[in-house]
Amino acid sequence: MNKACSQPYVREDVAHQQVAAALVSVSLPADWADWMEAELKRDEQQDAASTARHAADIAERITRLDQKVGRLTDAYLEQSLSLQEFRDAKNKLIEEKQALKDKQAALQRQALNRFEPVIRFVNAAKTAGILASTADRVSQRDFLKKVGSNLRIDNRTLRFTPRGAWQLVADHGLFGQQVTGAPVNGAPAVGDGDHLPNKRRR
Repeated sequence: MNKACSQPYVREDVAHQQVAAALVSVSLPADWADWMEAELKRDEQQDAASTARHAADIAERITRLDQKVGRLTDAYLEQSLSLQEFRDAKNKLIEEKQALKDKQAALQRQALNRFEPVIRFVNAAKTAGILASTADRVSQRDFLKKVGSNLRIDNRTLRFTPRGAWQLVADHGLFGQQVTGAPVNGAPAVGDGDHLPNKRRR
């Protein structure tokens, strides 16, 4: 048995205008996003150079430890060290080497994970603004579902909660972006006023 909807009817064109406006609220202007991506890639290159220097230093220190182990083994074979002295000294060198290898692995992980997620996010925020100005309603809907939760129509107004870092863009990211489509009578400028910057609230 169908239950009657308690919400008033919303025209399809009004709903689509609100979806576009919601995308604008979590978007970055293309020129800002391009500038941010260029800066991030520049920082990434500088960080990669610094990481390479650190990695080379660690590799050199590991090589020196291997050489020490070799000399230690020679000293033991020449009976300059007792078995216990040899074991104690070798174990200490092995522990130092393992600590350096752990640092080496951490540097590699950092190089892979530090910048790429941020660059992808900036590009996604740019895509949100581009999508808002298109007529691709399916892609608009799917993108909004990806970046927001609790989507609902409340008193003819689309409301949603931006997820994670998207909330920061919603709070600070409306840098003059405008929906290129003509305003529709009855459609608010944005979806959910709760997540808009104070300067844009009325």
